[in-house]
Amino acid sequence: MTPFAARCVLVGAAVTVTVAGVVAPVAGTSRAVFFVAAACCAVIDVLLVRATRAAGSEAARPDVAAVTTIGPVVVVSGPSDDAGPPALPTIVLGSTSDGRTIGAEGSGPTHIAVVGTGVLAVAVFRAVAAQARAAAAASGTSIRVASAPELRTLVADPDERCPPMPDGTAAIVCDVGARDPTTVALVAGPGQVPRTWAVVVEVTRYGCSVRRRDETTGVPVSPVLPELDP
Repeated sequence: MTPFAARCVLVGAAVTVTVAGVVAPVAGTSRAVFFVAAACCAVIDVLLVRATRAAGSEAARPDVAAVTTIGPVVVVSGPSDDAGPPALPTIVLGSTSDGRTIGAEGSGPTHIAVVGTGVLAVAVFRAVAAQARAAAAASGTSIRVASAPELRTLVADPDERCPPMPDGTAAIVCDVGARDPTTVALVAGPGQVPRTWAVVVEVTRYGCSVRRRDETTGVPVSPVLPELDP
């Protein structure tokens, strides 16, 4: 259970027990038991918050800077005082609760699918697509885009050709003409994920996760989001 889920349980239990102690038709001694139980839940919640913050502080200062390559996914820990900060992947997808950065490896083709609907899914796709476009521009490779009409401004310049796609979908292809170009796609559900994909960023109402093709469950992350326009 994650710290956030544990806090939800503790706070919910404290509120429920307190309400029960107020409205339940019980004697004074029994009523006091309800309030003591609620106070215990509150104390445990405070201790959990302190423990989570302490763990976060330790994760922010790792002893060793490590870069772990897992297929097309790169996991990068935070900076180290001795080794210096490791290079971030070309396309950052998010960060884990312990401070690691998860992204797509810059060398070789990468196929990323952002799965989800709504504002957050669109924002995640916009951030990932912007990084793919920037990487293509830096390497001088060609770009091709397509999207649903309502998403055109996310992937295309005003004078750029952008063929239409179904509602809620968009795509950017870098290094057009290559045998295996880098692609980033936004789709509404798992059934629409392109057949060629290496990494899926799943965005739901419960959070965001990054999953490789050979995995059944993803790694929970705080997703990358687009920079605000000045």
